Amino acid sequence: MTAETTRLSIFGMKHHYKLKILINIFLVVLLPFVFLTCSPMIEDFNSLVKENGSDNIQFTVEYYADGVDTDEVDYSTPIKASHLEIGSIDSFSSPQDFSGFTYQSKSIVQDSNGNYILKLIYRRKNITLSFDISESPNGAQYRDGSTIYSITRKFGASTENSIPTQDDMTFTDPDSYFLAGWENSLGETCSIEQFFEQTFPAANATYFAKWVLTSNGANYNVQYWFEKWDLGNGKHYLETNSVDEENFNRSQYAQGENATEPSQKMAEIGSEITVSIPEYVGFTAIDPESLVISDDSDANIIKVYYYRKEITLTYKSDSDDAVTNGAQNGEYGVFTEANGGGTSKTVTGYYGDTIALKYTTSDVEKSTFRKTWECTSWSPAPANETFPAVNEVYTAQWNQTHALYTVKYYFEDTTSGTSIWVEDEETYSEKGLVGQMTTVSAAAQDSVEGYYAPTVTNVTIVAEATSVVRVEYKSKASTSSGMINPGTTDITLTVEVTGTTITASCTRSGTNITSCTWYLNGVAQSGTSSSFTKNDVSAGTYTLFVVAKDGYAEYTASATVTVQ
Repeated sequence: MTAETTRLSIFGMKHHYKLKILINIFLVVLLPFVFLTCSPMIEDFNSLVKENGSDNIQFTVEYYADGVDTDEVDYSTPIKASHLEIGSIDSFSSPQDFSGFTYQSKSIVQDSNGNYILKLIYRRKNITLSFDISESPNGAQYRDGSTIYSITRKFGASTENSIPTQDDMTFTDPDSYFLAGWENSLGETCSIEQFFEQTFPAANATYFAKWVLTSNGANYNVQYWFEKWDLGNGKHYLETNSVDEENFNRSQYAQGENATEPSQKMAEIGSEITVSIPEYVGFTAIDPESLVISDDSDANIIKVYYYRKEITLTYKSDSDDAVTNGAQNGEYGVFTEANGGGTSKTVTGYYGDTIALKYTTSDVEKSTFRKTWECTSWSPAPANETFPAVNEVYTAQWNQTHALYTVKYYFEDTTSGTSIWVEDEETYSEKGLVGQMTTVSAAAQDSVEGYYAPTVTNVTIVAEATSVVRVEYKSKASTSSGMINPGTTDITLTVEVTGTTITASCTRSGTNITSCTWYLNGVAQSGTSSSFTKNDVSAGTYTLFVVAKDGYAEYTASATVTVQ
């Protein structure tokens, strides 16, 4: 073969490979693009359903996303195999979630054979990987002076040239420790020999450098153990003051974002190590003893045990201000007698244990002579099933339901030539629903000689218990003379002594006595009747005094009584 023939053969082979490459590009890149541009886009699915005469239609579902190195959709590599479905537009409303991807849009096309294809388009998430060397034992820094290096690329992108190496760092003490690998916050590790994941993962991650001593060193490991929930009486650390490892769980979450140090470190053999202890809400750590590092890394373990705190839940029947300011008139909530009374109750248990004793709104009450309340809730809402991680205080919340209203009587006085209203001493009080109108009836009031039937003015009951119902008796002109301000002698007091019993009665001509107050030797006696009886009276001389009322005036009389 001549040189010229050889040259032509090579030339022909080059063009053959060029043609093959062009054909592959057309099939992989251009053909899907041509298909998409030539296929009709269907935007109105309702019209599609109408044309087919059914709510359901057969279609193929395909899943695509942008490429790792471009913003264009990569139709050559679906992110999930296509599949056939039969359904309505509702089938397209909730696309499937894929880790590392974000759903963006959908389109429905029809191919040359009349088949419908649903294309779901996704975007790759931007993922950030961070590499933390801040806990290095040899003063390591990146060459820009930082201790955390971060890089962001799309999910699935290659990690090549993304992961820092020891060559990217500077060291205060370069000869004592070397970089052994990386460990993330979930405890997942990779060594230098592995070096690393080939593509960016589906979620952000932070990796911590793992170091190894160049000589005379060994690893040590810190383990975190947490007391189990609801162990029952007699099994809690606080009740036994001893660690039974069966009652503790080995937990990895202590190595997460709340941890103050990586789970594994290196130290010189023979050195004594103490560790800082991270805090966790609801737990108290038992301070571990120091560890002397041996040459056996597997034996170098520091165990930190956490026991659950004892938690107190306090139920208060009312606010502190209400108890302090309402102490004189009793306007503050208390627990019912069935619950032992008082203004405060406590329930204790260990964090995470089941709450066996709970107080409800029906366990408290609040009522005075003037007002009545209903407990509507606790603030804040009490823990329902298990003891929380911290002590809590629950205060009863009250809504006033009833309040006192007073009924007062007024009599018209015309003796001065003008009409004035004189308030009578007789009143009575009742409770009613706040916000409702009182229902005092005029027909239910007693008639008074010389006065017309009363006029009653009902009012809306207010929470302050200051509502007053006014009952007015208007004077009759023909009988009013002589009825106003009668003399105190217009009363008859009759007294009789039988053995050791004193009986008496009080009468007045013209009107009926409505009530009497009796006094024996200055001591008020029970009862308001116009008749009086006192049994088993000791021998001696007594003064009997009576104050009588007939609805518009007050009268007094007295008598001396001797009991043999």
